[in-house]
Amino acid sequence: MNTRKILIADKSIFFLELVKSFLKKAGCQVLSTCNGQDVLKIVDELCPDLIIMDLDLPTLSGEECCKRLKANVDAKDIPIIITVARGNERDMKKAVAAGCDDYVSKPVDKIDLLRKIKQLIDLVAREEARFPIYSKLTYDDGKKVYDGEAYFISRGGMFINGPNLLPVGSSLSLRFSISSAEELIEAEGKVAWKTENEETIPAHVTTGMGISFVHISDEGKEAIEAYISQGNYLI
Repeated sequence: MNTRKILIADKSIFFLELVKSFLKKAGCQVLSTCNGQDVLKIVDELCPDLIIMDLDLPTLSGEECCKRLKANVDAKDIPIIITVARGNERDMKKAVAAGCDDYVSKPVDKIDLLRKIKQLIDLVAREEARFPIYSKLTYDDGKKVYDGEAYFISRGGMFINGPNLLPVGSSLSLRFSISSAEELIEAEGKVAWKTENEETIPAHVTTGMGISFVHISDEGKEAIEAYISQGNYLI
């Protein structure tokens, strides 16, 4: 299986690290740079599957980078998403005129960005049984309700990212959304493992816990099956 390679270019180190973090959790290989000249060099040497770059880059603007790449016979088919300031109609028009495949506004909404990425490239599962997803959720142990994010899902469970880890064996109730279902899915589960108990965990996994479903409705099972059957993953 080929891991998708995504290049991010932005002069803000904070933005680079933020986007790199959640793309790695989605199973992508992430390349990054802070200037436009390096974008052209990286594309020539490493040929990423998709590029996310700011309109305003040092050494060579994102606008000019996009124009050059779309005029390059070897790079013209690489999808490009340009980031622009929210509400700046002039920059949005510049991005479109430069030939980008899509644009997103800053501050970037992670779910919106992941949807746009999915529209441009297929993101496949890292393993046969576990499939990338990004879904905000709530879970409770009967005493307190917690917020979290699901990064992987399977027919039998999910991985929840977040700081509020429950002891292994704990029972919990989950409520989460999935693109193949119109309503929230409710499920009962148990904590099967936690990252702090694992000697070896994948690089894309941060703090969190693996959940095994104990009970889930037929509608929930059908929604998960439909999501898996789509063949490319990330809401």
